[in-house]
Amino acid sequence: MIEEEKISAKDVEQIFFFVDEHSTATNGRYELQEALAQEFKHGTHNYNYSCFYPPIFPALNGISVQFCNSATKTLIRSADIVANKLYYLARKHDADSRRAILDKFYSVEWLP
Repeated sequence: MIEEEKISAKDVEQIFFFVDEHSTATNGRYELQEALAQEFKHGTHNYNYSCFYPPIFPALNGISVQFCNSATKTLIRSADIVANKLYYLARKHDADSRRAILDKFYSVEWLP
């Protein structure tokens, strides 16, 4: 979205993540928020290649990660349905119809 100039990285001040809470350990919750803050707000070091990637959103003030019960949050349930459909399509054996559907409705990166 930044590359397509739909948003400006310098204008993003807050990011809110709503995640399905099932099977989430307490320490996993804090690790996710810290990892997101590192990537988006502080930047990351790749020690294997001795390089630093600057923060994606330099003006970011905060990141909120909220774990939600899908039984009470419609959008979390909806995300589950979409994820399951994508998983099904990705494993489908008919590659042509799979790509036609995925490429039409979703942004998909095909890796080797």
